[in-house]
Amino acid sequence: MTKNDFSTIYKEDFLDLIINYILCISVIIISLCFLIKFLSINTFKVSNENILVIVFVIVVSLGLISLGFYGLIILINPLKVSFLENENSNSENIELVNQLYFDLKANNLLLKANLIQFTYKKTFWSYSQTVFCFVDDNLLGLYVKTDSGPKKAFLDFGASSRTQKQLLELLANKFC
Repeated sequence: MTKNDFSTIYKEDFLDLIINYILCISVIIISLCFLIKFLSINTFKVSNENILVIVFVIVVSLGLISLGFYGLIILINPLKVSFLENENSNSENIELVNQLYFDLKANNLLLKANLIQFTYKKTFWSYSQTVFCFVDDNLLGLYVKTDSGPKKAFLDFGASSRTQKQLLELLANKFC
């Protein structure tokens, strides 16, 4: 596997992407319509009893609107492959990734030429993630994909991105 092949390891399903865009835009539009309709009721009188209902509706609507915008941002900027350049040879980089595998107490180690793959689960209730590592002379590539729970789009709420950043920091610290 080459660096260019590894750069395209993640594949976007066009239909899922369209469905997720429609879902995000629908959540934003429905929340805005509900908020506008609720706040435009003429017979609704503001009193001490109704203030809690008004605050609840506004908070829920704004929460759904922000979730829709968060989804659009994640869909526009998907997680990409990260590369770390170093001074190590191919075998030293393989040993470094193996050490990372044992430090994380991960499962299902699979080694194919210069591609290392393993499954990582941070805690009992977190998502199961597959970590792909590309190993070459003076280069390490890393990509994390969520396997369990929501498999597409933004519904892992940044878990893949956080794990990838954490693993990059661990690998960078092992170089020093």
